[in-house]
Amino acid sequence: MIEELTHYGTVLADEPLSRHTTLRVGGPARYLIYPQDSASVQGIIDFCHEHGIMFKVIGRGSNLLVSDQPYNGIVIKLDRSFKEITFYETSVRVASGYSMIRLANELARRGWSGFEWAGGVPGNIGGGVFMNAGAHGRAIQDNLVRVHVINREGEMFWLTNEECQFSYRTSIFQERRDWVILEAEFHFEVGDSQEITQKMEQWRHRRQTTQPLQLPNCGSIFRNPESHFAGQLIEELGLKGMKIGGAQVSEQHANFIVNSDSATAQDIADLIQYVQKAVAEKYGVNLHQEVEYFNW
Repeated sequence: MIEELTHYGTVLADEPLSRHTTLRVGGPARYLIYPQDSASVQGIIDFCHEHGIMFKVIGRGSNLLVSDQPYNGIVIKLDRSFKEITFYETSVRVASGYSMIRLANELARRGWSGFEWAGGVPGNIGGGVFMNAGAHGRAIQDNLVRVHVINREGEMFWLTNEECQFSYRTSIFQERRDWVILEAEFHFEVGDSQEITQKMEQWRHRRQTTQPLQLPNCGSIFRNPESHFAGQLIEELGLKGMKIGGAQVSEQHANFIVNSDSATAQDIADLIQYVQKAVAEKYGVNLHQEVEYFNW
């Protein structure tokens, strides 16, 4: 089987997914593949369909909580080859493996406004579209024009912004997990490059001083419930620093859980559940996790 798969890219067998997530947890995948191009992705999907094999597409793994169990399928990782970017008059087409931070910097240099918020957001474009990532009151959906997708049958098509069914940290791709995001097109307004860069630097500094960037994490664990901030509720309960195994509620920002000491995925999942239960009992608020669970 591995000989067939090498036609589509670089193949790693029994690859620990802890090497491919920012939380640094996750059991081994039967195969992990870095595809060469869109045609290779289509070939891998056809192969999986023909042989009845599960597959999962990931980018940088910055919003994933992968279980400690082996994954008996194929993980397709799009952060090596999928980095093409093409600029037009006031729009840009970006491959799904392109860094959101890098795109924000490129746009700032050009004086294009609308993506400043992403200047400190880890992850790639594909994951950002999947989650409708956002910060500082803005999100991917605000500037997205359309998304290029391939489905399990190997059919490629474009979805408009409206067809992506965006809402707070959600999109249609969370329902249609057999669809693979290949690239996205955005439109931006022309602004002042210096002002955009200054704003990005201010937000970067704020992140560095308020978030535990020195420890493995996946960003915000919980979505902010209506009329509340998840981190504030958790902090008011005195849960900063709370630990289960090697997982810890960050002492800097209560809506972050960090891998402080060789945590397992189960440690992190148990701590998430503990926090959810404590907040529900005290405030009657159900916290929904923003991080995506995989292979549980």
